[in-house]
Amino acid sequence: MRSGILVPMSEPQPQPHPLDVVPWPLRTERLVLRRAETGDLDALWQHRGRADTGEWLGWHPADRADWDASAPSRLPDMLVFELDGRVIGDVMIRVSDAWSQREVRDRVAGVQAELGWTMHPDFEGRGYATEAVREAIRVCFEELGLHRIQAGAFTPNEPSQKLMRRVGMRHESSSVRDALHRDHGWVDGVMYGLLAEEWRRQRDGRAPRATILHGYSAAPTDHWFPWLAERLEAAGFEVRIPELPDSLRPDAAAWHAAADAAIGEIRDGDAVIGHSLGSLVALRVLAERARRAGADTGVRVAPADRLGSLVLVSGFAGPIAPVPELDAFAEAGVELSAVPGFVRSIAAVRSDDDPIVPPADTDALAAALGAPVEVVPGGGHFLGRDGWTKLPAALWPVLRTS
Repeated sequence: MRSGILVPMSEPQPQPHPLDVVPWPLRTERLVLRRAETGDLDALWQHRGRADTGEWLGWHPADRADWDASAPSRLPDMLVFELDGRVIGDVMIRVSDAWSQREVRDRVAGVQAELGWTMHPDFEGRGYATEAVREAIRVCFEELGLHRIQAGAFTPNEPSQKLMRRVGMRHESSSVRDALHRDHGWVDGVMYGLLAEEWRRQRDGRAPRATILHGYSAAPTDHWFPWLAERLEAAGFEVRIPELPDSLRPDAAAWHAAADAAIGEIRDGDAVIGHSLGSLVALRVLAERARRAGADTGVRVAPADRLGSLVLVSGFAGPIAPVPELDAFAEAGVELSAVPGFVRSIAAVRSDDDPIVPPADTDALAAALGAPVEVVPGGGHFLGRDGWTKLPAALWPVLRTS
């Protein structure tokens, strides 16, 4: 530091909590769920302070002073559920990173959550806890777009295990005397889990769908499309790669109709991946769907009815100078303003040396959509003849929410 110069230290900015994006409160058939507040400490103590409630909890307050001192730090991850205006229980949603290999560590930030719950014993046996946990799971997958959830329990805590099974979670693992209980000594444990893809199968009665749209002069078997289809099928997707009509002389209306039919009904687990001209036709289809859903007028599309992920590889939204033969197709452009409200996650992928789609065009498209751009050095136009038979950068944005 230079003598005589004081550099003011900026205050660290608080980071948004994952649950901040949810439009609280939420209502189920009988309950209201909302974020826990310091004003709920008295109501929560009514059941959290009881010995029978705390028997199988990892943390149970020793007394009211212990509760008042320790509970506030837990509130950001906690929801309360009310029955007729009375708080009768709580659900924890603690979002965290998944484990990964070092090279892909940036891909797993905030993709999973641990769940936990308690309820006042006076209200047991009427399905209230199950109703609250079901809604918390819906929040995790529809509102937060997580990849998986998990919950653990002491093995003797059979009521908790029954609830996990009722809400569709599956038993993943058992451990032998790995946890020390304050009264029972060393106790066995269990872990239950649920993937987004499994939950959406239960909800929709079908697998999530991924539609890959090729570009000008291409076909479904070209480039990295077969590899991406294989990877997505392994992740539980039903994959469609339609052959868009007459790819050497593409007609905008014919491509729109074919892409629209291939994408079909949209649910939040679905994905669309477009390459080059396929990106433009994907955007046109989604912009029209968004307009019909009212997203262009500020209407909030129900989370389940949004597209899960849109990946635009070498994308553009209007005529591109290197390929004037596409001017007739592209000159109408596309109205992008409603698309972000109709898609949970949008990602753009480009190279730094694309000879067909100028990188600046892809950057401008991404900026208009508020989407991040991943730059693959030396990728050209990601063509098979240049060795691009795999493209992980097009896969990761889809896997994040599946």
